[in-house]
Amino acid sequence: MIRRTFFRAVLSSGAAPLLLSSVGCAGEPSARVSSGPSGRIDGLGRVLEVDRFARTVRVRDERGAELAVGTFLDPVDAVGLDDGTIVVADTARGIVELDAALHERRVVRAAGERDGLHRPAALIDDGARGLLIADGYAHRVIGLSLGGAVTASYGAPRGSDRPLNGPADLAVDALDHIHVVDAGNARVRIFARSGAVIADYDAGGAMRVPRSIAITPEGRVYVADAVASAVFALDLEGRLLETITMRDAIPGEVRASIDGVAIVPLAA
Repeated sequence: MIRRTFFRAVLSSGAAPLLLSSVGCAGEPSARVSSGPSGRIDGLGRVLEVDRFARTVRVRDERGAELAVGTFLDPVDAVGLDDGTIVVADTARGIVELDAALHERRVVRAAGERDGLHRPAALIDDGARGLLIADGYAHRVIGLSLGGAVTASYGAPRGSDRPLNGPADLAVDALDHIHVVDAGNARVRIFARSGAVIADYDAGGAMRVPRSIAITPEGRVYVADAVASAVFALDLEGRLLETITMRDAIPGEVRASIDGVAIVPLAA
């Protein structure tokens, strides 16, 4: 079974949050969408707060008590694994593995080396496969084992037809398809695990610089776009369901902003 980490850490510019409806499919929603500095909630109930400006990652319990804090060069994302391990994406160092107390164990894959990482922008837990990394300046998404080996690569090289251009975030849906926020091309591209491109979607041409993506278990996709000043709600095929702008305020279980979107199970 593929594990899903439903909360994507995002950075907030201080913009007021939006309240959005989370009902996209029949039945009660099993997750809510959130944003801002509250961070990522992992499968152990820990909240991982990534503060790029303070260069810190903090670990808190569900009540907000601080469990650990670590300082990094340029942290952009973090995930907690089921065994207690915490993995941090640092644009200056690469992918760093730490224990539950944020004591560094090792660099899983370094930045700047030959075939190394080039300013990773986001990572997610890919279950038994390891990690998926949006490697922004290399214009690709890679699968990475916890041993540091590249196990998969998505995105054509620069200069080929319609390559990825600065991938900023990614998510895996219930069909095991990978949705990549292709920020420089103002779209989201869907890949099969084989590497084949399934589809692109851009909210009917309304996307400008999409920055973050989250997918609910019910199959509703949320994409935050800072330049368009909107959060787009779509189905898994990329059909636009609604556009929520900063002028909207719709009570519901989904909370998001133009700075990013994230999923957290309601049970958490």
